[in-house]
Amino acid sequence: MKISLLFLLANWVRALKPGGWIEHMELSVLFECDDGSLSEDSPLRQWGPIQLEAGEKMGKSLAVSQHIKDRMIEAGFLDVREIKFKLPVGPWSSDEKMKKIGSWNLFFFLQDTEAFCIYLLGRVMGVGAPRNIPLTSLANADRNHQWEQTSVQAWVGMIKSALRSSKTHTYYRA
Repeated sequence: MKISLLFLLANWVRALKPGGWIEHMELSVLFECDDGSLSEDSPLRQWGPIQLEAGEKMGKSLAVSQHIKDRMIEAGFLDVREIKFKLPVGPWSSDEKMKKIGSWNLFFFLQDTEAFCIYLLGRVMGVGAPRNIPLTSLANADRNHQWEQTSVQAWVGMIKSALRSSKTHTYYRA
């Protein structure tokens, strides 16, 4: 049984008592940067759109954070407030609290990246075809190709290397 986000949200509305409220958080898969340190050809800049495409290919949107407020209103929630946070990846922030959050985010991204890549690229996007597609041009590449296992592992290495770079001040929105 496929359960939609709208179905879940509508059930949450029905479960609330009058005057009740929920707090809900969705994370973006898109890395961002305010100081220009994240180049357009960075694996981090390319990884988000690839994840979004893989999500659509498997019938599960990974762009929930971009639409959650509208879906909550559509489901019947009233007085919906949306607050967006910038969560750093890495200890680059000058704010001590954000530096700590960034360090933890970096740790989790480094732990989870390989599994996400293997699943989304290997299982969803498909393993086993052309070897001649340069990884650095994937954002513009024809995505009808299939990913090889060696390409997936190389991509994991590129993403982890970009995550570890102290020169890049990336964050994602929550």
